[in-house]
Amino acid sequence: LVANSLIRPNLIFRMNGWDLVAATALACIVFFLYRNRIKNQVMTSIASTVQGNLPPPVIHQITLTPEAFNTSDREISTSVLMVGIVGFSTIAEKFSADAFFPCLRDIYRNVTTITHNFGGVMDESFRDGFLIYFGDNFLHGSAVNNHADMALQCGVEIQKSNMPLILEADRLGKPIFALKCGIHSARGYLGNLGDAGFIN
Repeated sequence: LVANSLIRPNLIFRMNGWDLVAATALACIVFFLYRNRIKNQVMTSIASTVQGNLPPPVIHQITLTPEAFNTSDREISTSVLMVGIVGFSTIAEKFSADAFFPCLRDIYRNVTTITHNFGGVMDESFRDGFLIYFGDNFLHGSAVNNHADMALQCGVEIQKSNMPLILEADRLGKPIFALKCGIHSARGYLGNLGDAGFIN
């Protein structure tokens, strides 16, 4: 090895130089992969937290560009659509849980799908209703001025789509979930009561 070093020092120097370049490149790749993995884990966690609340295209946009996700506290112009189930407690008393629950789940899924189709945010799902708002969907620059029209159209579509469910439930002797809707438009304050890992 000593003889080799004395005879071909330049070759050994070049080899050491390439080793250094390779080691640096490998370190950069490892760092990039690690940072990307952490970023993906964070965004997957956030996406799973807001799953069902935000429209799927918004969640997809958040996973692609995390910096577009806006959870800062802010005042917005918004319309709130409140959807309630008529006679919820009375219906629950008349039917067994195994007959009641599947029908309730169908209502929840139907309302959620329609809400997202109109760009609404499912803010709360109560046992006997929903609180939905329009005007801002947590993406930077997503504020819209026609939120009242969106809320109205969404409410109408929810009622229209619920009618076949009511008729089918009545025919089969299942729980009938009639819905009532109310809309209010005003300035509101939007923010996250949770943290980066728990959006509320």
